[in-house]
Amino acid sequence: MLVQKIELKKLLLMMVVASMLLVPLAGASSAPDDISENGKHPELNALLHDIPAIKAVDLEATENVDHRFRAYGKIPELKTGPEVYEWVNNLDQIRTNINKNKELSDYFYPNGPLIAYGTDADGYVTVMLYKDYPNIKEEDIAGITKIIRNNAGKVGIKDVPIIFTLDEQIKPATGDWPALPSYSLKYRPIIGGIAMTTTNGTIGQVGTVGFAAERDSDNQKGYVTAGHVSFWSSGIQTYQPLPGVGNESGTSSLIGSDSDVAFVPYDNVVGKIHVGGGYTIDVDGYYSGGITSMYLQRSGCVSGVELGDYEAVLTGVTILGHYMDKVKVMDNECQQGDSGGPVYYTYYGRNKVVGIISAYGTYNNADVTFYIPCSEVTSKLDVTPLEA
Repeated sequence: MLVQKIELKKLLLMMVVASMLLVPLAGASSAPDDISENGKHPELNALLHDIPAIKAVDLEATENVDHRFRAYGKIPELKTGPEVYEWVNNLDQIRTNINKNKELSDYFYPNGPLIAYGTDADGYVTVMLYKDYPNIKEEDIAGITKIIRNNAGKVGIKDVPIIFTLDEQIKPATGDWPALPSYSLKYRPIIGGIAMTTTNGTIGQVGTVGFAAERDSDNQKGYVTAGHVSFWSSGIQTYQPLPGVGNESGTSSLIGSDSDVAFVPYDNVVGKIHVGGGYTIDVDGYYSGGITSMYLQRSGCVSGVELGDYEAVLTGVTILGHYMDKVKVMDNECQQGDSGGPVYYTYYGRNKVVGIISAYGTYNNADVTFYIPCSEVTSKLDVTPLEA
C-alpha cells in the first residue's frame, strides 16, 4: 500500500504550513520543450515495429541465474516487433484462461508459495514464488507447471517457456506526509499527478490523483485513484491537497472489483498531468496498459516523475488482502504516497495514460512498481480518461 496513514490532528497541523504554498492551476506553467518530442501521432503498427527482436533461448540452461528458482521450455526466435507482440499476446491467453477458471487458487500464499503469475515482456510465462515461504515443495512446482502446460497446449504452444522466480511480498507502507512541494499545492481544476488525502474516522491516507475521467453511464466527470487510497469503500471524503475548509474534492463513489481502482465524482477536473515543479502535460488519450519495449513514466507525490521499462502483466497479486485480476509491472520502485498516481507513455509528443500506481515490491529480484492498467480502470469503473 503506497499511502501514508496519518492521524487527522497531524494533518490539521500540516495545513498551517501547506496553506502558505497553495496556488490555483492557473498559476502553473506548461511543460518545457524537453519533456516531450515533436512529431506525428503514432499508429499501433509504428509502436509494434519499435519492439526489438528476441533471440531463441533454451530456458533450462539459464536456471542458475540468481533470481530463477526453476526454468523450463524454450523461447522461439522472433525476428520482428509484430512477431514478438503476437507471441506475447498468445502467451498471455494462458494467464487469462487460468485466471478465468481459478486453476491455481490452491497454490496461493499462505496455503502455498505462489504470489502471482503472468506474462513477461521478454516472451515467457512468469511465476512468482514467495522467497521466504518455509517449504517450497517440488509437488507444488510440478502442479503449477502442469496447469500452465495444459493451458499452453489449448492455445497451440508447445514446450512453453516458464520461469519461476523468488520474490518478496508486496509491501504495505505507512508514514507521515512527505509529499514534494509542487505536488502539495492546491490545484483547481484537479489534474493527475497531485497529492490528495482521504479520511475515514480518525485516520487519513495520503495518495496521488491518477487522471481525470468521465463516467460512461451518465457523463459525470471526476478522477481516478487507487482503491486502497479510498479504503476500498464508497462514500469516503477526499481532499486536495489536505483536509481543510475549501479543500473538499468529492467523495468516492465506486471501487473496482478484484482491482485497486476508485472513482471520485468531481466536476472541476481537466485532462492534464502534473510532472513536477508546477509543470503540466496534456493527456492525449490512453493505451490499455503497456507493451514490450515501452519506456514508461509515472508521477507520484513523493517520488516525483520516474521512468522505467515495461516488464510484465500479472494475475493474483494481493494488495492488502484484495486479489488482483490484472496488474502490470514497470522498473524502479515507487514510494509511500505515490499510490494512485498516473503511469503514462510519451511518443512523438503525445502523452497516453496507461494506468495508475498501485504498489511496490520485487519482480525478478529487482525493485519495481506495480500498476493497474487502463484496461482494468476503464472496465471496472466504467469510465473513460479525459483528454486535454
